[in-house]
Amino acid sequence: MNEQIKKTAFETSAGTDEKQSLINSNNIITDEEDFCNSDDLFAEFREESNPNFIRTFTLGELFDKSYDIKQPIIKDLLYPGMYLFVGAPKIGKSFAMLQIAHHVSNGLDLWDKKVNQGKVVYLALEDRESRIVSRYYNMFGVPPNPDNIIISTFSNKAGHGLEGQLEYILAKNQGVSLIIIDTLQMIKESSNDKMNYSSDYGIIEILKRFADRFKVCLLVVHHTRKQDSDDVFDTISGTNGLLGAADGAFVMQKEKRGKNKATISVTGRDLPEQCIQIERSANCTWDFVKSDVDLFDKPKDKILDKIVPFVSACKVWQGTATQLIEETELDITPNVLSRSLNALHSVLLNDYNIEYKFERKHSGKIISLSIIE
Repeated sequence: MNEQIKKTAFETSAGTDEKQSLINSNNIITDEEDFCNSDDLFAEFREESNPNFIRTFTLGELFDKSYDIKQPIIKDLLYPGMYLFVGAPKIGKSFAMLQIAHHVSNGLDLWDKKVNQGKVVYLALEDRESRIVSRYYNMFGVPPNPDNIIISTFSNKAGHGLEGQLEYILAKNQGVSLIIIDTLQMIKESSNDKMNYSSDYGIIEILKRFADRFKVCLLVVHHTRKQDSDDVFDTISGTNGLLGAADGAFVMQKEKRGKNKATISVTGRDLPEQCIQIERSANCTWDFVKSDVDLFDKPKDKILDKIVPFVSACKVWQGTATQLIEETELDITPNVLSRSLNALHSVLLNDYNIEYKFERKHSGKIISLSIIE
């Protein structure tokens, strides 16, 4: 019997195998939920090998997923993604960038907007180090958290090394939420070709892919063209490919040069249309005057109306969708509630400070809801 055991025991076929994890003999029989049919895997591989293959999802499959939350850098203004900050030369864009960097790095509200604190990378590609120091000191004095702003006055071009440099900075500085690049022209590859939609879209697409990959906000300074337009966003220098690829844009304008008042028009995929009026102070900061926001009245959500006060009262709750329906007296099915919470995930956190999680267990899907102080 002992000889038979020796013959059937696991053996390493080579020295390299010893570094790999061995199969645990106690778990040879898998649970039904974790069992993978080899025929299904082969069919999936064969399907993806088809040259006409395209990955598709049903709407139900999308609703069954809980997505990462885009937590704002500046609420209703800046989120993870790629944004343009545009204005005529020498009207105060760089001062505005340094002000944004200061407020984000210190978690200070800006222009009547809530700010979440995070480190800032500032590529001041048209400035000298001495100018940055004197400008910051005139605006804010000695920085309270100087290590929260990482500055460089040089970078490679987009698509030719810039992304690797930014990745290197992120690897060495944990907690970066905002990257400011001043200006777009300094990271564009020199070309004799006339500007066209494809090339404009392409450079923003490179930057957007980086922002989405690392879940940071990229704010890139750019210039307006000289011609006026009825649509302020048509004054962005270049083609519509710039705005088309970006997640949003800010256009800063003065009524007249030499005046201290300016407006910032804002548009974006996940932003309310708005116009922020600001005024330059004696220390060159841009102070908030007022904001005109194009907000539509959202219809009441019956699930939020029940869930928000319920969680606010109990602070922490965990259970199944069926139990949550019973305790909140919602008139819906458990499947509809689960899918609704997946869709309302970011609203719960960003608007009500309620964190939502769910995990699959043998007993079913377990929902967790808790107040984040």
